[in-house]
Amino acid sequence: MNLQLKIGIVGTVVLLLLILIGPKLAPYTMDDYSHFKKVTTESGETKTLLPPFPASDENVIGTDTTGRDMLSILLRGARVTILFAVGVAVVRLLLALPLAYFGAVYPRTVGWFVDKISVASTTIPMVLTVFLLVSIYNFSYAFTNTQSLVLTGAIVVLVGLFQTTSLLQQKMESILQYPFMDGLRSIGAGKWTILRKHVIPHLTVHLGVLLVSEIAQTLWLATQLGVLYVFLGGTYYDPDGPSMRIPEEWAGKIGTMFRAFRAHPMAVLYPAMALSLAILTFNMLADGLRKHNEQKWGITGK
Repeated sequence: MNLQLKIGIVGTVVLLLLILIGPKLAPYTMDDYSHFKKVTTESGETKTLLPPFPASDENVIGTDTTGRDMLSILLRGARVTILFAVGVAVVRLLLALPLAYFGAVYPRTVGWFVDKISVASTTIPMVLTVFLLVSIYNFSYAFTNTQSLVLTGAIVVLVGLFQTTSLLQQKMESILQYPFMDGLRSIGAGKWTILRKHVIPHLTVHLGVLLVSEIAQTLWLATQLGVLYVFLGGTYYDPDGPSMRIPEEWAGKIGTMFRAFRAHPMAVLYPAMALSLAILTFNMLADGLRKHNEQKWGITGK
């Protein structure tokens, strides 16, 4: 087992623990906040401070601009942030598998269509496409937090679907060229049987790498959307600027805190570091799996 794979596995276990027990470890709930704090200076004067508050005994790493405990936000935010990325990656792969198979079986029709859409989708940055589509409803109260989260996930899945499908299609085309595939067709094996019993098993080593890479890419996309004030679960405007409807999310917290960066840089850097470590973890895991496949099977996981 190579070093990258070991680091990736350890990091994934840590993220899994955060998802499972992070909210229980959080010292405060999202209902615990303070819009101001009175402190006594050394000269005996009483001053009123506005959030974000610096680190203190009550708030180990400080608060956000609403006075909520930053550590609690990070511990609670892992669940929404990571599960969103995992859900997008899993659904996208499930949709891409049959589409890629038909593209490999019918290269002149379905395959041609997939290739053209995949190339077209790369001409515009994914974050811009998602931003424009999500902005249609993101600031509307017609949808609940959960509905907005699901809609955003569906858009992210569809926007990146054909690029993922194109990668899988190339792999399937090479697998379908194996000599034993002609034998299966000659004895009357159906397309779905070939896909389920022969193509997917040969794709297993590649699917693991692709799934983990998709999770990392989704987290990076969520980070970019957060900076653009598009938050998972929806956004609303208050007099002080855009705020999240669901405060337990890392990427959106970067956006809400960005205006306070100069005065309180760590309030932005904490969620940024959490996302960076998560993205690094999944990238290391993907690279580790790829190298492991190369060493064990003599093939690449790209």
